[in-house]
Amino acid sequence: MKKIVLVGIKHTEMLADQLRRVIHTEKPKAICLEADNFTYRLATGKAGKEEIERYFSNLPKIYKIVSLFKIKAQKKSKVDRDWHIRVVKEASDKLSLDVIPIDMDQLAIYQKIEDEMKFAEKLRLFFDAVINRSRKWGTELREEFSKRYPTLKRYLIDERDIFMANRIIDVMRRYDKVVAVVGNAHIEGIERRIKANLTEKDILVVIDVNSLRSR
Repeated sequence: MKKIVLVGIKHTEMLADQLRRVIHTEKPKAICLEADNFTYRLATGKAGKEEIERYFSNLPKIYKIVSLFKIKAQKKSKVDRDWHIRVVKEASDKLSLDVIPIDMDQLAIYQKIEDEMKFAEKLRLFFDAVINRSRKWGTELREEFSKRYPTLKRYLIDERDIFMANRIIDVMRRYDKVVAVVGNAHIEGIERRIKANLTEKDILVVIDVNSLRSR
């Protein structure tokens, strides 16, 4: 029997105590984390200066535009968007758990977006970033995001849903109990794919951000 606890977080809302309680209560053998290898190394202080400089110098222009949304959201919320990484690292050190970054390589994702996004979508994205249109994304993410930015929707949500779900399924084959911490926007897609790969004896517990707040 395998057990997966899928936890949805918001990068702009500090729920460190709640996430910490989930991890300490479940006591998993491993934690899957929405981060690629470099992001995890950077957030935990393991990336070297040259590696950091090389990474950011190779980021495509579209990344900088998308980052405007993230920067504005972080300033407004006053929350470090990588807070969950540090909570997971702290808990894993204390409980001797394996931490497995499961996200797609960000350089590869944004290069694909840069190559495939049409000029009209890039222009729309730039102006929306300037006027901070991201306020609508919280309640209309799937619908509004898909209509305005189909290329971003495909790579930042759909493709990553599939990739991270497959990584969680792979980790599940090696560990009896797994906690997976991902952005709440990915919960629906990941849950659907994981369910299709469970046996009758396996258990999937989903804690979305609303449920996490009450923990």
